[in-house]
Amino acid sequence: MEPMSAIKLGFGDFFERSSPKFEKVTLSFINKTECEERMPLSERSLPNGLLDDQFCAGSDNEDTCEGDSGTPLFVERQDLDGTIIPLVVGIVSFGTLCTDGSTGVYTRVASYKEWIEKEIQSNLSYSACSRNAQSHTKHQTYGNTAANQQLPYHRVEIISNHTDLYAYHCGATMVDYKFAVTSALCAAKIHAPPMYIFVESTKEIIPIDKVYVHPQYSQNKPENDIALLRLTKYLKGEMPLVPACLYRTGETQVLLDKIYYTVRSNQFGNRTRTHTIRMQIKQDNQCNSLINHLNHTMHCGRHQVPLIPSICKVDYGGAISRNVSSPCLYGVVSSLSLGCNSDLFGTKISPYVDWIDHIILNNYSNDLNVSP
Repeated sequence: MEPMSAIKLGFGDFFERSSPKFEKVTLSFINKTECEERMPLSERSLPNGLLDDQFCAGSDNEDTCEGDSGTPLFVERQDLDGTIIPLVVGIVSFGTLCTDGSTGVYTRVASYKEWIEKEIQSNLSYSACSRNAQSHTKHQTYGNTAANQQLPYHRVEIISNHTDLYAYHCGATMVDYKFAVTSALCAAKIHAPPMYIFVESTKEIIPIDKVYVHPQYSQNKPENDIALLRLTKYLKGEMPLVPACLYRTGETQVLLDKIYYTVRSNQFGNRTRTHTIRMQIKQDNQCNSLINHLNHTMHCGRHQVPLIPSICKVDYGGAISRNVSSPCLYGVVSSLSLGCNSDLFGTKISPYVDWIDHIILNNYSNDLNVSP
C-alpha cells in the first residue's frame, strides 16, 4: 500500500515538544499479523484482536501521538485536471507509546461510508468528491494532465448507433479528412461493429464506409492491434479538427521519455469527456512481461501520480502523442491497457505507416479513376 499522511498536533511527540502547530507525518501500512505482534493485547484496546474496520500504520521516526485521536489519515490522489485531492482512509484511534517505531491503530473509514452518507445525506463517491473539489478553491497541482476537453484536436469517437451518442465504443484519430486510425480490437467488435464517427467539436456524425483491420492481427492478441476506418465523405476542413501526421521511423529522432495518452471520464454527466494524461515511458526491461517480445512495436508507460479511482477510463483506440498539442500521432492506445492507474500500453504507429499510406493513396487513386 502506498505511503499515507496524517496531520498531527505537536503534542506528545518524539522530542517532547508542546506546540499547537500542525505537522504532517508520513506513515506506512502495517499488516495485521505484524500489528498484533506489536500491540499489547488487552481488554481495553484489542480484546478480540484487530477487527476488519481497523488497520495499523507507523514509521521508524514519526507517528501520530497523544492528543491526535480523531484526526485523519489520508492519501493524495490526482484528478484529471491536475488537482491534488486528499482521500481519507483512516481516523486516529489509539496506539503504543509515541517513540521510535511506535504503532498506531486507525479506524477504516471505508467501512462506514454508507452510514456516513446516510447521516449527512450526501453522495461520497469518487466522482462526487472530484466535482466538489473542482467547485472550491484549487489545491496543489502537479500539472501532469491537460484539462482542455478539446485536446487532442484530431480525436474522434466511434459509435455503433447514431441515436445513442452516450454509448461509448472507442476512440480514433483522424489522419486524413476521410480516414481514421484506431485499435483493431475496436474495429473488429462483432456485437457492436463501428458504424459512425462522432466529432465533438462540430457535432458531425459520419457513417463509416469500410473497415481495414491489419492483415496480421489476431483476435484478442496484442500484436498488430491497429485498424483504419474509411468514412463515406470528407470531414469539414475547419478548426478545431486537424488530422494528425504520422510519426515515421527515420525522421528526426525524438527522445520519448514522456508521452501523452487520451483517456475519458463521464464524472460530469452522461457525455464522455476526453482528457490527455502524461505518462512516464518505462524502459524495455520495466514493461509488463506481456510485451517484452514486442517492445519494437509497442509503448508502455504509467502515470507519475496515482489518480482518483474510477473517474478515469482507458480510451481504447485513442491517440498517443508527444504532447497535448502535438499534431503528430505516435501510437494507438492498446487493448492491453487495463486501467488509468495500471500500465498503459500503446501500439506504435511507425511500423504501420507504409500500410496506412498504401490504403489511403489507393483510395484516392480509385476516386480519381472513377468516371463521372
